Amino acid sequence: MEIAVNNSSYGTTNTSVGKHSFNLGTVVTITATPKSGYQFVRWEGNVAKENSAFTTVTMNAIKNVTAYFERIPIITLLSPIIGNQFMTSKERLEAAILGTYPDRPPIVLPYFHLYLDHVAHELCELGWEYRMYGTPEEKARVYRLAKTYFGLDWLPVGGIGTAMNARSISLTECDGALFLRESSDGSMTKLPRVKPHEPPITKRIVDTIEDIDNGRLPAFLLVDEILATRVLDPVGILAEEFGDEIMLVGGVSMPGNLNYFYLGIYDMMTALKDEQDLIHRLVERSKSMIFNMLEAMKASGIGCVWMEDNFVGGDLISLDDYKTFFFRANTEIIATAKRLGLHTVYYLTGEVMSRLPCVMEMKPDCLAIEESKKTLTLDTSAIRKEAGENLCLFGNVDVYHDIELGDKESWRMALEEQKKAACPNGKLVLSAGSPVTFDTPKEKIRDFVKFAKYGVV
Repeated sequence: MEIAVNNSSYGTTNTSVGKHSFNLGTVVTITATPKSGYQFVRWEGNVAKENSAFTTVTMNAIKNVTAYFERIPIITLLSPIIGNQFMTSKERLEAAILGTYPDRPPIVLPYFHLYLDHVAHELCELGWEYRMYGTPEEKARVYRLAKTYFGLDWLPVGGIGTAMNARSISLTECDGALFLRESSDGSMTKLPRVKPHEPPITKRIVDTIEDIDNGRLPAFLLVDEILATRVLDPVGILAEEFGDEIMLVGGVSMPGNLNYFYLGIYDMMTALKDEQDLIHRLVERSKSMIFNMLEAMKASGIGCVWMEDNFVGGDLISLDDYKTFFFRANTEIIATAKRLGLHTVYYLTGEVMSRLPCVMEMKPDCLAIEESKKTLTLDTSAIRKEAGENLCLFGNVDVYHDIELGDKESWRMALEEQKKAACPNGKLVLSAGSPVTFDTPKEKIRDFVKFAKYGVV
């Protein structure tokens, strides 16, 4: 008997490929085993079960048998679901969040506004300065072009600017250079052509509870005051233009994240033991601020909120500290967002598994995690096993190794790994675990998105 495969890169057989001799009448067992990313299709030849990878051949004559394998189509690979075949991006993402059978898994990228700062000048003549400090229409224009060019299933607009700069600063051009003009005194600050790097925060700005109310922290704005700054006006422009077509996504820092900005990384950690009253007060103030921001976002046309929690994972603080200082506030914030009709994505970095029972009790619509690190493995399939089918999971493709340095084969393998977290109702969103690296060409990101959607570029 001679055994063959249609492509040795796709799979193997046992009995192995090649010519073999057997006694007349012998029943030979043969097995076809596909390699990663491929699937068995059929046997060709006189076998007992041509559609079964495990079958037999009766040696009553010379036999020639071939195993056929094929690459797993990306849509089949990532979702066995077949839903509405004509979904908009917004309908697709909502179906994944709610578990109502999307036509395919949505593909999104977190913090994409940061990447847009670096490529805005390639999409149009406007640079990062306009996205941060320009007019509402100038800001909206960058996002409008990004929607068309990259083809993501959401549009993250949460980084449009801050209430403070919208209130007091305007963008001015003079002699070919760009300046920020302070409205209060007319002073001008020249802007670099490349957005400056923001160093890690190491120094605290709050020393005592009294400092919370004496102007050391950003101003506490009510909902109407936030809207009056016009910082969310670009969202309204985008929502009116294609709000029914694509999900507009805003972002908030959760209380644990804000403590980093108030105290610095070192003092934040020690304050959990030495300054607990201060931590509680900061958390309560942050929670109230977030409530107002959520209402303003909803009024502007945002439909989904990315809730960032970078400094409360199991690798940084204890579970007891998480429960004592942040769990209740997080629960209330998520409940408030959902009451307003906003979808919620809780982004928890660091070690996640010890926090999972708390996350399930907080009841976000979705959980997003970062990619695995050298000393930390973050496995979406393990999270799915613990969380069940009630939680929509975001994937965690490695933006550096798999996207920036990768090719179609590494993309396929990364997406296949995410497939393991799929469930029958479709609660899976293809995503990266952290912001896209600035050195990744925009063409490569566009091709990755296309490949995730259709399996081809």
